[in-house]
Amino acid sequence: MLLKRLTLRDYGMYRGTQAIDLEPRSRYRKTRPIVLIGGQNGAGKTSVLEAIRLCLYGKLALGTRVRDQDYVQYLRDRIHRNRDALIQPTSAAVTLEFEYARAGKRSSYTIERAWSARGDAHADESLTVLRDGVPLEAVESDFWPDFIRSLVPPGVSQLFFFDGERIQKLAEEDGESDTLAESVKSLLGLDIVERLGADLDLYTSRELARAHGAADAERLKQLDLSVAELESGIVGHKEAEAGLRSNLDHVESQLQRSEQALAQSGGSFANQQNALGDERASLASKKTDAERSIRDLCEGPAMFAACRPLVDRMLSQLAAEGGLEEWTASKHVVDDTLRKVAQRLTTGSVPQRLKLTKDVQRAVSDEI
Repeated sequence: MLLKRLTLRDYGMYRGTQAIDLEPRSRYRKTRPIVLIGGQNGAGKTSVLEAIRLCLYGKLALGTRVRDQDYVQYLRDRIHRNRDALIQPTSAAVTLEFEYARAGKRSSYTIERAWSARGDAHADESLTVLRDGVPLEAVESDFWPDFIRSLVPPGVSQLFFFDGERIQKLAEEDGESDTLAESVKSLLGLDIVERLGADLDLYTSRELARAHGAADAERLKQLDLSVAELESGIVGHKEAEAGLRSNLDHVESQLQRSEQALAQSGGSFANQQNALGDERASLASKKTDAERSIRDLCEGPAMFAACRPLVDRMLSQLAAEGGLEEWTASKHVVDDTLRKVAQRLTTGSVPQRLKLTKDVQRAVSDEI
């Protein structure tokens, strides 16, 4: 079986007619048999696989024990809804084109499943099967669903039509092993006994309903509905359990990472509390000594470092005043000495007068 094209018309989140080409390509003389469909969460990847299963199997795509009203509601929910459109679509369709080889002969099949909403809780469904472009005449239309299931058994679809998230669940969660086991059993035909048992139970129920009156038949019908609801509830609870188990694993993983981070960033603080206390006391003592030294420096010469220009001017002034005092003190001595020398040059008694010529006396007086 080789899928070629999937066409969606107002299906799910796909508005209008959208065709997805699934036929493998050949490039550089090599066949590329893998087609990848990627996108963000909610982009519609899973809807593509659901559309393929719905097109092939109809009600059976949801399970073997799905009620008709649940299947009708499923079809109605798959009709596209557009908030901005004035007229909402009331019908949808899924068309799958594929090639299938049987007894060495390859044929092209086109399967279209269409449905439209009717009233508030009903839906009209139609199935069309074409082989090589013409309606399938070798099989009556009432048996077309059985013919499709013979081409592509549901057990095979469970093994091949699943997305990456399903692969992850198959690898991680224990609950998905049951689904894988059911798929293998369907593929190998091992589920025939179970289906035979279910059919026998259904046949027995119908025969009992005929044997006992209308009241018992109605009672049995109600019990069958209760059993179906309970089984549906069990499936829902299992899905909820799987979701809760996944959340629990996530929370436990976060808790483990938090504990490791706490241990790395100081979780052993209590064991080192005494050593840290002694170190803190030592640092406090050093801090006190440093503050005392800073105060001593500020009370002494360090205060002048804050006003260096003023200190320089003060030192210059002190030097100038010291020189002035020295000059004033020496000026009196010099003046008295010069006065005595002048007297000895010009006046005074003969023994004290210097015996110099008039020219020398005049030169010395000029110098004085």
